[in-house]
Amino acid sequence: MPRRLLHFTAPFFLLAASAFPQAFTGTINGVITDPNAAIVPGATVRIRNTDTNDSRQTVSSSDGRYIFSQIPPGAYTLQVEAKGFKQFSSSAFNLRSSQSAEINAALVLGQINETVEVQAVATQLDTQTANQSFTLERKQMLALPASTRNPFVAGQA
Repeated sequence: MPRRLLHFTAPFFLLAASAFPQAFTGTINGVITDPNAAIVPGATVRIRNTDTNDSRQTVSSSDGRYIFSQIPPGAYTLQVEAKGFKQFSSSAFNLRSSQSAEINAALVLGQINETVEVQAVATQLDTQTANQSFTLERKQMLALPASTRNPFVAGQA
């Protein structure tokens, strides 16, 4: 009898465990346009993690969109190259877990060997979903008022 019960209940436990998955990765996407706000298909898009030097590459689709999914959190730079346009390069931006960062690139006409670098990037907002998450940095953890500095244990003195 216990074996029969195990065979009956095991699938329910497996389904319950997979019902609430946690996402520890993010997504970077955007649209590539030219000076007239027309889309640029076939542009080469690269991202590079500035901490690990890991890089990924893709090509913008026929509607000028690109997407990098399941990206580990960290600081990234983005580069876009297309024939007949100057290279677009963004300064480092932070990607947090469960965040969907949208970085649109407006290319400028010019030679391929010329580069346009964007120094000031606005704070990245998750415009794709209603997700809200927050990552505590080391400096913030040390500034917590609790004597144990553990955000998961409340009320300990």
